[in-house]
Amino acid sequence: MKRVPSLLPKLYHVDHNGQPSFQIHPTTGRISRWLLCFRPFEKGMLFPVEYDISSMDGRPIATIHIKNNVKQFTLTLRKPDGTDIGRYIQQLSKSAMKNRGTLYHADGTVWRKIEAKNMAGDIDVIDEEGNRTASYRYGLFPYATLPAFQSTSLHEHVCFGAQISSEEKLAYVMIFFFWLDGES
Repeated sequence: MKRVPSLLPKLYHVDHNGQPSFQIHPTTGRISRWLLCFRPFEKGMLFPVEYDISSMDGRPIATIHIKNNVKQFTLTLRKPDGTDIGRYIQQLSKSAMKNRGTLYHADGTVWRKIEAKNMAGDIDVIDEEGNRTASYRYGLFPYATLPAFQSTSLHEHVCFGAQISSEEKLAYVMIFFFWLDGES
């Protein structure tokens, strides 16, 4: 994942060769996107915000809805038609020192409990059978010498298990986007 230097929060998901796969950017037409230049607005603190996940040619893939009600952050992942895919809830009182929360299916059943291993935010998500479904690392990586990564020295590295669905991958992208830069 690579944050794009701009006034508005924008992120590219790039492969190991530095080729962009998709982008995450503020949804147009909801609220003034320019309010998202300010940190309190960026993570839904004063009012809910939405970000679009779209292909590099602009085709919508999903939408992330972020709401902060002072006690918890609620992130909702929706398909382009508005159907819920899942919801992630992070209680602020339980995640003060390190990120942790619960990912739910659209029907409200628990999908995964997710917890960072340390304050730096590194995480491995393991399923019921002991298989790694996703991992998230922040720091320096061998591919950082590629042109796509040279504008910043530290990066977010996300790896998905081959056995997970595309919806589960999008759910992890939503959570890792939220955790970007250790902000929550």
